[in-house]
Amino acid sequence: MKDDDTHLLIRKLLTVEGAGRIVRSHRWRNEADRKHELVVALFTRALPIADFESRNLADYLRSLGLLDLSKWIDDPDDKERKPVTIVKKRALEEVKGKGIKASDASRLVDLLTELASIVQRFGGGKVQVMLREAAEAALSELLKTLDLKSLPAAKTREAVIFWLQNVASFPISLEHETKTAFCKEAGVSPKDLLRAADDLNVNVVVLDDLILNWSIAKNRKSSPKKNKK
Repeated sequence: MKDDDTHLLIRKLLTVEGAGRIVRSHRWRNEADRKHELVVALFTRALPIADFESRNLADYLRSLGLLDLSKWIDDPDDKERKPVTIVKKRALEEVKGKGIKASDASRLVDLLTELASIVQRFGGGKVQVMLREAAEAALSELLKTLDLKSLPAAKTREAVIFWLQNVASFPISLEHETKTAFCKEAGVSPKDLLRAADDLNVNVVVLDDLILNWSIAKNRKSSPKKNKK
């Protein structure tokens, strides 16, 4: 299945009855918000201003489209580096325009440049990929400790993933049977579905719930209606 088709598949899940309620129930439903929170956190430690002012500055730059980290990555084929240079220059001017000293503003631009490079190198431009790797590492260590003899290993794994989803908001999937059935019916591999979710910045935990919602709606539709007396 082509990427566009897989993207459409996820978008259609968002149209199923009940999907809106499910999406709204998740704090990090849009992974772009999680990336922004990382930027905010870094701003609070890089600038000599109050935390709320750092957040306001980050929000302002985001509203101007200046925190799209993909635009901070140098294109090796672009010898003049015009697009990246323009973004950095605009960001620098906007930060200084908010009363930040030139030296602090320059450091902030350097910070964003470095962050963009790191996220691209280790997450393909997606912070959720980096978080997912951290979640897998945490899961592996926890399963060594939670070696429960009274519960099958597969069930223990599901329980710990469910726990990590809820208490740490890790973007890690349960990989439940309903998801397997959905992928089979749609003709898409779980790996491609995951990649599409990351492309669209849809949290995979939200995706898990959307697929369960799809299954419930499908069963409801296929169930024979009882005759009214």
